[in-house]
Amino acid sequence: MDVPHRPGLERWLYRQSKRWWRLTGRIPDGVRTGLSVDGRPVFLVHNPKCAGSSLKRLLGVTARRTTHSWPRDLFRPSVWREGIFVVAVRHPMERFLSSWHYHCRSGYRGKLVKRHGDLSHLSPLAYFDFIQQYPENCGLQSLWVDYPSAEKPQCDLVLRTEDSADWPRILAAYGIHPVLAEAPRLNISRAGGAGQAPDPGLADGDQAALRVKVETFYRSDYLRFGYAFAAVN
Repeated sequence: MDVPHRPGLERWLYRQSKRWWRLTGRIPDGVRTGLSVDGRPVFLVHNPKCAGSSLKRLLGVTARRTTHSWPRDLFRPSVWREGIFVVAVRHPMERFLSSWHYHCRSGYRGKLVKRHGDLSHLSPLAYFDFIQQYPENCGLQSLWVDYPSAEKPQCDLVLRTEDSADWPRILAAYGIHPVLAEAPRLNISRAGGAGQAPDPGLADGDQAALRVKVETFYRSDYLRFGYAFAAVN
């Protein structure tokens, strides 16, 4: 199956454009929550396909547009030191399948379709090869968790999507008082249902091959965030 190619120049230009926030010192409205802990502002880091829209609503982010930019591109060191940063992570296989379903099966018509045309023909295996060109869409989750600082090398609070029903209590225990009593269930895949990954519809052999690919590439996420391997040790 033919996998669309991302030009290297386009990738370079994209990376440079995202650094604009840190260079200018501006902070996008899509990460501002309006909440604080002992006078320290609370910011949302939106890791793709990890119930970010639900977390955004829970934390009271009112901006319509959000950003999936990495902390190292968004925030100056002074802002990083002074702020409280919240991010969610998810089981790597479920996150990957959610990303595939969103881009290839949901009627998505965003930037990837505008650049490459319809993606609905991509199987999960072909999509894996394709999306490696777009780490900003489905790269290692550590890209959204980490920041190049010895003083504070990662976000202050790392939530698990699997614990979303308990997010209000976890946030409150940290001193962050969400604006809602419970996390809303937004953007749930119709193919997967609440709390489930979409069914890739693969034969057993292809399913095993995909699992090996995902567990190999995202190995550090599995180990770091405490998710069990099924195929690769």
